[in-house]
Amino acid sequence: MTDITSVDGYPPTGPVQRNEASAPPAVAEPGDQVGPGRAEDDRVELSELGQLLASARDLPDIRMDKVIAVREQIRAGTYETPDKIEITANRLLRDLL
Repeated sequence: MTDITSVDGYPPTGPVQRNEASAPPAVAEPGDQVGPGRAEDDRVELSELGQLLASARDLPDIRMDKVIAVREQIRAGTYETPDKIEITANRLLRDLL
């Protein structure tokens, strides 16, 4: 036991003793049994919004040079060509099937 000295002008209270009743609870380790004879697994469930936000993080950055070029082609009427329309139609059909 250790004697406590005066702190901020308050007199010492006496020897330091550990009060087991107020001791912090033990921390469970992974794989420890929780409750009466059963192991409990941790799990996380994300809402639909959380899943959407998580997938948005994985999207590539916007390439503004490409966006500007396509906008100018659309304005000029040169963006839609028969080849591009066919590619788009094929991709739509593939996605639907």
